[in-house]
Amino acid sequence: SFTYNYSSRMGGAIYIENRIESPDVSHGLGISDSSFYGNRSESFGGAIAASVAGTSDVSVSRCNFTNNASLYGGALFVRRAPHTTGESYVRITENTFSNNRASYGGAITINDLSEFNDVEIKKCFFFGNAASKGGGAVQSNGCTIENSVFSKNTALYDGGAIQTLIPDEFGMTDYIKPSTVTYCTFSGNKASGLGGAIRAAADLDLINSILRGNEAGHLEGVGDQIYFYKDTQSTPDETITLNIANLNIEGGLAGIHPPYLPSWIIVNSLADNPNAPGIDGHKDIDPMFAMEDDFHLMPDSPCIDAGTYSWHDRMSTDIEGNYRFYDGDGDGA
Repeated sequence: SFTYNYSSRMGGAIYIENRIESPDVSHGLGISDSSFYGNRSESFGGAIAASVAGTSDVSVSRCNFTNNASLYGGALFVRRAPHTTGESYVRITENTFSNNRASYGGAITINDLSEFNDVEIKKCFFFGNAASKGGGAVQSNGCTIENSVFSKNTALYDGGAIQTLIPDEFGMTDYIKPSTVTYCTFSGNKASGLGGAIRAAADLDLINSILRGNEAGHLEGVGDQIYFYKDTQSTPDETITLNIANLNIEGGLAGIHPPYLPSWIIVNSLADNPNAPGIDGHKDIDPMFAMEDDFHLMPDSPCIDAGTYSWHDRMSTDIEGNYRFYDGDGDGA
């Protein structure tokens, strides 16, 4: 356990910095089965900060992060040093992040100055984290998020749960990459600015997920669930692609802003489950959670057996490790 530790700059409890780039030597950080409570740093990573180079992997699994605070990444901050090469991965799995605080990225900030091969957040719970700027739970320039729950996270600016960055936003990144969000639940997240659940600035795949009860304040309810942001001055000719399949999204596709789908947003529907009601498998209907903060589905929930099959083999178990059945409601279809 790491409790009430402090740093004047990086990593309130743990800080690792690797400035050596070597293709023959693997450097990195692996932390598991630990708890971090009340740690604080003035700048980066209230609990953990990692600055890596070369062939450097970062793995954080089965940890609890509570009441940690920093400027960037209230609990965890990871960056790759600029102008480095080599295969690097970030794996954040089976963790709980609750009531962490930051200006940017209430729980996690991933600052990919030089392109990581892959950044994955899987089977994590994010409850009550807050950012006084952007990204109530997670701020990054592109990552894969699977089998995770985001509830009651808040941002004073954009992205109540997740904020993906544009180049040079807040001086954080030179790169933007696509993000994939699959088998996730977003409920009760709030942004005073844009995107109650997600503010995206690059291509986004959003599959088999529930977005309900999220709120954005800047445009009076427009884009309560998702807001797409584009820097039309620096990237006037670039487009953003939204790939969607089998969503339960409050407000329907109108919960995504801009609702008029300007030429720089390309929408592809990937739905392939003919049993899923709604247009292309998307619906706006009460998912029937067990309780306000219990996101198990009731037996007669319309979300059971309504997902797209394409992603089943990739994620054959849910956030609790239970097997995902093809025929979830037992009706033979």
